[in-house]
Amino acid sequence: MFSDSFFEVAAQLIPVLFLAMVVEERFQPDAEETARDRVTRSWLLALLVVGEVLALSVVAGGLAPSKGVGSIVASAMLFAAFLLALPVLSRELQDERTHVERLGHALAGLLVLGAIVGTLIAVQLS
Repeated sequence: MFSDSFFEVAAQLIPVLFLAMVVEERFQPDAEETARDRVTRSWLLALLVVGEVLALSVVAGGLAPSKGVGSIVASAMLFAAFLLALPVLSRELQDERTHVERLGHALAGLLVLGAIVGTLIAVQLS
């Protein structure tokens, strides 16, 4: 089962992920934003809000810490981290990059995805 300290840390970390999203948006001019970027941002925001609400509910004592709630919070944070990286990686995979550059960025994206999937599996099995 997830401890109370997990939810306390999650409640502190999720706003940092939200701030990272805001900072990433500042570095990307609106002219370069695609529909996919906007949809990704919407899902990222939704995941962060769900994770934060659940984590704060446990910390405040209104919700009992459980494996299910902990899994949802962990999943929300991990998928939000992936969605933060997704627009950056997709911009780096454009045709004007060299083959080696695109391959390097694609491998970095696969590493991030693999780490997230591996962590989710470990959370579910614990």
